[in-house]
Amino acid sequence: AYKGKWHLHKEFETVNKLGSPTKIFTAEMEEYGFSDYFGIGDIIAHTQGGYLHDGITSAMAGSWLRGKARELAAANRPWFLAVNLVNPHDVMFYDTDAPGTPVRPERGITHVARDPVDPLYATQWTFDLPRSHDQRLDAPGRPPAHRDFLRSHDALVGEIPNEPARWRRRHNYYLNCLRDADRNIAAVLDELDAAGLTERTIVILTADHGDMDGAHQLHAKGAVAYREQNNVPMIVVHPAYPGGRTCSSLTSHLDVAPTLVGLTGADAAKRASIVRDLPGKDFAPLLADPSAAGPNALREGVLFNYNMFAYLDGDYLLKAVAHIQAGGDPKRLKEAGLVPDLGKRGAVRSVFDGRYVFSRYFSPKQHNRPTTLEQLYRLNDVELYDRQADPDELTNLAARRGESRELVLAMNEKLNRLIDSEVGEDRGQMLPGGIEAGWEITPETMAP
Repeated sequence: AYKGKWHLHKEFETVNKLGSPTKIFTAEMEEYGFSDYFGIGDIIAHTQGGYLHDGITSAMAGSWLRGKARELAAANRPWFLAVNLVNPHDVMFYDTDAPGTPVRPERGITHVARDPVDPLYATQWTFDLPRSHDQRLDAPGRPPAHRDFLRSHDALVGEIPNEPARWRRRHNYYLNCLRDADRNIAAVLDELDAAGLTERTIVILTADHGDMDGAHQLHAKGAVAYREQNNVPMIVVHPAYPGGRTCSSLTSHLDVAPTLVGLTGADAAKRASIVRDLPGKDFAPLLADPSAAGPNALREGVLFNYNMFAYLDGDYLLKAVAHIQAGGDPKRLKEAGLVPDLGKRGAVRSVFDGRYVFSRYFSPKQHNRPTTLEQLYRLNDVELYDRQADPDELTNLAARRGESRELVLAMNEKLNRLIDSEVGEDRGQMLPGGIEAGWEITPETMAP
C-alpha cells in the first residue's frame, strides 16, 4: 500500500474519477504493485503542505494498519506499507520576515508563509548558526552554480537577506517542522503497537534530501553537493536485532529497493531474480553486526546527479519572474528578450567515498565524461573536500588546477565508474526540446 506524497502526475489528484465504478486513483498504482492508494500525493508539497496534510497521510496509514494489516497478519501473509510525509519540506516555503511586519506581495512567484498558529511551532530553540554560514558565495573555490541556484530559488520564494535573525527564525521553524513530522510518525507507530504487530514488523525511516538551512549562505536544495543536503537519515528497526547501534557503511537511495527485497522471506533465487537489473546494493546483511562494517563495506562511493533547468540561470529567472509579476506572458518570454544561458555550469555529478566528496559542475549543453585533468578542468568547475579534516567543507582542494592532482584524478575515476554502473551512458537526454526558446514559468514548473 502507498500513502502520502509522490511526484508522479497531478492528474491523479485533479481528474474527477468519482463517476467511475472502479476504485479511485488505484488502478494505475496497482500496475506498480501498490494497492489501496487514495491520493493527496502530488498537490501538497508546497506552502505548509506538511502541516496541513501530513496528518491525513498518517491517519490513512493508521486506518490501513487497523484494518488491512491485521487481516493480512491473521492470514500469515506479508505486507508492505509506504508512508510518505511532506515535512520538514515546509521550510522551503518559509517567510523569514519578522512577525508583525507587512507581507511583501512581490516576494517570489510561490506563496510563502510564517509559522502556523500552533503550540508545537511556538517552541523556541537554542542553537548556533552553521560554522560555514559566513562563507561568501564568491569565496575562492566556490562554483558559480551556487550563486545561480540561490538567485533562482530567490525568484521562487523571495530573497532571504543575510541577517542572522532571519536565518535563526528559519532554522527554528525547520526544527519544529521536524517535530511535526515526528508526531505523525509516532501516530503510525502507535497504531502498529495497538495492532500487536510491532514485534513482527521491520520499520525503515529515510528522507529524499536535506536542506542547506543557512550553511554556506544557502537555503533549500539544488546545485550543490554539501553534506547538509545530501546526508540523510537511514534508520532500520528490525525485531530480530538489538537496536541502538550505528553503521558507517555508505548507502544510497538506490539501495532501498534491493534491501527491502533482501529483508523478505522469499528464497534466495527469487530475491536474486527480482533485483537482477537493479543497480543498488542490499545492505540487509549488515544488520547482524552493523558496527563492524566500514565505510566501503557495501560500495566504494555514493553517486549524486543533479539537473534542474529552473535553477541553472539565476539572473534570467529573476528577470523572468519580475516580467511575469508585471503582467508579462509567461509563454512569451523569448519575445520579451528573456532567454536562459544554458552555457552556465549548473548540472552536477558528485561522489562521496566516506572521506572525500568530489563534484564537477558543467553546462547541460556540454555533458562530458572527463578522463584527464585537462578535460576535467576545461569543461567543469571542480570541488574536492576532505570531510575528515574539513567537516564543514570550507576548503576546496581542487580549486586550483594541478593541486591535489593524484587525488582529483582518483576521485574522478571513481565518479566515472559509478556513473557507468548506475546510470550507463550519461547523454543528458533530459534536455527538453526547444528549451532555448524559453519555457513557461509557473509555480508548478518551478516546484522543487
